[in-house]
Amino acid sequence: MKWTRLRSFLPYIAAQGREQTPGSSAVVPQSVNITDELIAGGLSALLLRLYFERDEKGLRRVPILFQRLRIRVSDSLHPLHGHKAVFRIECEYANGAARWVVYRQLREFFSLHTHYTLSNAYNRYVETLPDFPRAGLPYFNFLKERGSEFTRADFARMQREALENYLIGLMRAVMFHPTSNRLAAFLEISALSTALAQSGGAQYKAGFLQIEAVTNKGPFGKRGTSWKDKKKQRWCAVRESYLVVVEEMGELTVHDVFMIDTDFMIERPKRYYRQGLNLLTHPEATTEEEKADKPEKHETASITPILDPSTNTNPLLGPDEHNDKNPSAAKDKKKQHADVSKHTFYIENSQMRLKLFARNERQMLQWIAALERVARESHYTGKNRFDSFAPIRLNVAAQWLVDGRDYFWNLSRAILLAKESIYIHDWWLSPELQLRRPNMEKYRLDNLLERKAKEGVKIYVILYQEVSSRTTPTDSNYAKQKLSSLHPNIMVQRSPSHFQTGTFYWAHHEKMCVIDQAIAFMGGLDACFGRWDTPQHVLVDDPETGDSADIIWPGKDYSNPRVTDFHTLSKPFDDMYERSKVPRMPWHDVSMQIVGQPARDLARHFVQRWNYLLRIKNHTRPMPSLLPPSEFKPGELNTLGLTGTCELQICRSAGVWSLGTPDRIEFSIQNAYLKAIQMSEHFIYIENQFFITSTVVNEVKIENKIGDALVHRIIRAHKQHTPFKVCIVIPLLPGFTFPVDHSDASAIRIILECQNRTICRGPNSIFARLRKEGIDPDDYISFFSLRNWAKLRGDVLTTEQVYIHGKVLIVDDRLAIIGSANINERSMRGDRDSEIAAVIRDTDMIECTMAGKPFKVGRFAHSLRVRLMREHLGVDVDAMYEEDLMAASPVKAPHEIEEWDPEVEQERGKDHGVTHIGHGQRRSGLKSLARDTIDAAEQAIHGTGDVEAKDAAMLLRKTGLKTKGLDTMASDKTLEEERQTFTREGEKEHGFTSSVVPTLEEKLVMEQIKEEEEAPKLNQNGTADPSHGGERQDGGAKAQDGGAKAQNGDAAPKQNGDAKNATNGDASDRQGTEANGTLRLDPHDGPPAAHAGDQLYGAPANSDPKRDDRVPGVRSDGDDTEDEEKAPGARKTIRKNLSAKLSSSKQWILPTPAPHVDPHGFEDPISDAFWKKIWLGCAVHNTEIYRKVFHAIPDDIVTTWKQYKEFIVHHERLNRPARDQSGPEPVGRVPSETGDSLGPGAAAVDSTAVHEESGTTKSRDYGDGKDPGAPITPTSADPPAQDKGDKANRTRKASRSPEPFDQAEREEMERLLQELRGHLVIYPNRFLEGEDIANNFLFNADRLMPLPIYD
Repeated sequence: MKWTRLRSFLPYIAAQGREQTPGSSAVVPQSVNITDELIAGGLSALLLRLYFERDEKGLRRVPILFQRLRIRVSDSLHPLHGHKAVFRIECEYANGAARWVVYRQLREFFSLHTHYTLSNAYNRYVETLPDFPRAGLPYFNFLKERGSEFTRADFARMQREALENYLIGLMRAVMFHPTSNRLAAFLEISALSTALAQSGGAQYKAGFLQIEAVTNKGPFGKRGTSWKDKKKQRWCAVRESYLVVVEEMGELTVHDVFMIDTDFMIERPKRYYRQGLNLLTHPEATTEEEKADKPEKHETASITPILDPSTNTNPLLGPDEHNDKNPSAAKDKKKQHADVSKHTFYIENSQMRLKLFARNERQMLQWIAALERVARESHYTGKNRFDSFAPIRLNVAAQWLVDGRDYFWNLSRAILLAKESIYIHDWWLSPELQLRRPNMEKYRLDNLLERKAKEGVKIYVILYQEVSSRTTPTDSNYAKQKLSSLHPNIMVQRSPSHFQTGTFYWAHHEKMCVIDQAIAFMGGLDACFGRWDTPQHVLVDDPETGDSADIIWPGKDYSNPRVTDFHTLSKPFDDMYERSKVPRMPWHDVSMQIVGQPARDLARHFVQRWNYLLRIKNHTRPMPSLLPPSEFKPGELNTLGLTGTCELQICRSAGVWSLGTPDRIEFSIQNAYLKAIQMSEHFIYIENQFFITSTVVNEVKIENKIGDALVHRIIRAHKQHTPFKVCIVIPLLPGFTFPVDHSDASAIRIILECQNRTICRGPNSIFARLRKEGIDPDDYISFFSLRNWAKLRGDVLTTEQVYIHGKVLIVDDRLAIIGSANINERSMRGDRDSEIAAVIRDTDMIECTMAGKPFKVGRFAHSLRVRLMREHLGVDVDAMYEEDLMAASPVKAPHEIEEWDPEVEQERGKDHGVTHIGHGQRRSGLKSLARDTIDAAEQAIHGTGDVEAKDAAMLLRKTGLKTKGLDTMASDKTLEEERQTFTREGEKEHGFTSSVVPTLEEKLVMEQIKEEEEAPKLNQNGTADPSHGGERQDGGAKAQDGGAKAQNGDAAPKQNGDAKNATNGDASDRQGTEANGTLRLDPHDGPPAAHAGDQLYGAPANSDPKRDDRVPGVRSDGDDTEDEEKAPGARKTIRKNLSAKLSSSKQWILPTPAPHVDPHGFEDPISDAFWKKIWLGCAVHNTEIYRKVFHAIPDDIVTTWKQYKEFIVHHERLNRPARDQSGPEPVGRVPSETGDSLGPGAAAVDSTAVHEESGTTKSRDYGDGKDPGAPITPTSADPPAQDKGDKANRTRKASRSPEPFDQAEREEMERLLQELRGHLVIYPNRFLEGEDIANNFLFNADRLMPLPIYD
């Protein structure tokens, strides 16, 4: 990391030296040092006096030392034309700290002199004012007095010198008096311009304007501003990418900021009395002639071929533009110029439309010219790649950060470096979060922020305001009150205001922190409880000593939302669970650190959001409006050594409610995903919290097109015979409380339903669309999850999923997208949740291989993908060397780098079409009213959750108003269509594609059977040794054991908890490796197949659950592939393994072997040697172990509710002590499942009860939606109570007690768990598939829930 450089860089921003340009006139010589003036004493008193004095209007004096101001009247235009003469005044302040240019007419010099003369005559502020120079008189008057010996050039030079000397004399006269404000206004200098000089940027124009917000766009100014204050003239300044309005020119208090963006335009309205009958027409209606006039800029009549640069952005015009040969065109142009207003003009961006009043036409034209120049030069006005608000940035220093430990450590270091400001934007923030562990209170988030606030750092925080703590227990009010009470420099806003904005469903979901507008952190990690984790993803943190100093996850940070969600967050150090009985849910996430210009893009995004909230929210505590940062100067970062090798662009999802942009919805994150997938060549790696895309669920269309892009790319690869793989890693279950069969688990079931419709079930699923094209989905796209195990106190075995929360896309190891956006409607549409993401392409290319062939990859994306895969397969990543990406130097200069812009979208600035003539103020139209009415109706109907929602939606449809997926209760016909699939010939039939396509486990088992069946045949041909097959596998297993220590790591380091709680244990304790992973079950003999009553486990939908001996469904001959025909045999092997007892050798046997993981074998992700033998092999092997030991849920082998209930009886057996065990400790616990005695809502479960067999697939207690019970929903105030009157369990009397395991089985369980290869498991595609095909997966209560909340 470049921490030393960063430490020196931040103060540099506030103290940058600039070259001195001599030659300007000043009150004191340049050689006079300001230090000497301070030592003399007079200047110190003056500085104190400046704070208290007011001018004649009662305004504070501008805190400027006029003796440090240098001016030079460097040029003039039209000096012979009297009052129309224009003079260019170059200003420089504080030895070059600030430079700017002012254009003034001669008449304005007269006006300034007249004001001071009259004011001084009345108030006697100044004893002696300088006389107005005679050279300032018009040329011909001057000749009458002085004679004709002066040429015009001599007169122009003398006139400039005389006016320059006049200004110097005037500064000497008024510099110690409050009336100096008028001179400061004449020279366009204010407190803000001097304050911003240190941070860079440029000022193009400043002065007084009256500003009003018009039309139905957003307001301007803080909410609560009186009507009188809104009409006041205020000091304004046009800077590099915005127009800033301050309360007073002598103060720094910002009234509001108008940000110049892609939608920026200027409108010069026609005078009302010139519009005639046009006033009666609808303001939205535009004639063809007016449309043709839109792109034209406005030019003033000029006397010479060089136009006035103060009122024209391009004063050097060609001769054709001055000598218009068409008299009628010239006449029309003159008439058009006469029709437009001389004082009023409009400016508009995506958030607001403002009406501006200038003093006169010349001032108005100067403002327009300044704004046009900004529009031409700014990055934010042109079109950016992916239609993002931010441009592509080159040679950026960026570093990925995997898991919370590394992220929060780097974040704490950056916070300690802060000198000026800290911006934090989170979905949830926990003030008591420890950023470094264990037990390092100094680095607790609230302590760090309080320390920096006391040092003068301004800290601004935006938090998502939850609708209710019952549904989203984040308690943002507690976080706000806690942070605000630490110091006045910490300011917090919560958003949205639900009733004010009508937003009840959507959230501010982005997670980012910007330090001094130079260092940024962003990605998937909120600064809150439950997120800090290590690559080992430890489940247990229960030191036997009981010493709190040894605890890694204190208080609420030890969490498992699958058991109980967060509550009582105002007591952060109180535990929510009994640590000796409940494991935590590990948290896997990905974020990143950025230095340089993208950090300023993120700061601009934060400022835009912060200021918007100030306009619409009332605050009892005054909060300042913020200014967007300026661009870094060319070469500035390079000089400091803070550049890197990455091309980086910030994208976002933002819309009406989140950013106040009624006519613009930005979904540049989705655009980036689509283009990256489309342009991929061989490999796509995705990690995401959800995967809901391009499908239809209960008649609601999922509109984001990521699934479409994947399908099209796979079809193209199949037709071109290109090696291509898509690897997607998502959580096993959504991270909500309650088991999947619980009456309150609606959120879990709805999300699973949406994901199943996306992946493998229904005609719109990815699997169905690929099979329709004759493609085996498993050949191209695969889904995985993560799970881990541990031992609770007393050596009690336990397991829990590793929750995947990262939002990462890696394409061909060249391009990466890291952010906060999930793959679902909420994150990708732009008009729902607000999100942020970074698109990173490393220009430092390294040699690698892809599909066995040489292939150049980017260092950033490649190293990230390898790091993630290593972690998932159990490699000790902490022991592996990782290159510091932040230390890399640029490979090429920015101008030599070819940006990755496939559609050639990037355009800097707007050269044309900014200014046009219009009709002036627009009024809110009927269309806007109708749109707002529909949105409000949808929110209201969704919010009630009423059964009649469908009827309301149909009523809106009948009236011709289009709704956005309001009808969540689909018709029977639609539901039947969603339960269809395609044959390989493209014909529709009833069923799911997931039941036909073999699972990854079935394919691997089939390959294993085939290899061992072919071994004797090779024997007979004399091509192999008779005993080679078995010994080869044994030998491989021995190699695994020998290398296990390198694969899975030694005991976890101290910060990860006690050594015996480490992820995979010490390899030296493993026994029997050779037997495990080398033997298989013969499908023709062995134990009977596992079954639930009369149903065979794992029987797919539409199959015979008693036999499962054929491909499900009715299809034409020859339609099935060889793998599909052999899949029933593989399932038979898997079922026999599930029901197998301990063999004579006291070892359980698994269908697939344990692969050997080489930590250095991750370079080529799609070669068969890695993809099939290692990646898939580990996932399948781990899945089989978790199934055998824990009966982990979800699982492909459980396809009906009946099988589910029988399957989790195993959890009851685990809860009992081993048969020959002396102590009372159970064999194991799975607290997040129904079968466990500690499961949520399961306190009344009788551990001796077994579930009654109903004999049918459709289980009335689950499938028809009748609630098994109604436990209290957890809230932020109280933990959830257990329902002791569970109806389903009361009706199930114990017919026999489940037999406990014996000690040998307990030992064999642990031995198998020691053979795990990391955390990777198969994501189940067939879980409860049989219930889904019968429309029996969702409960009736689930169907009343508003689907947009979950999709």
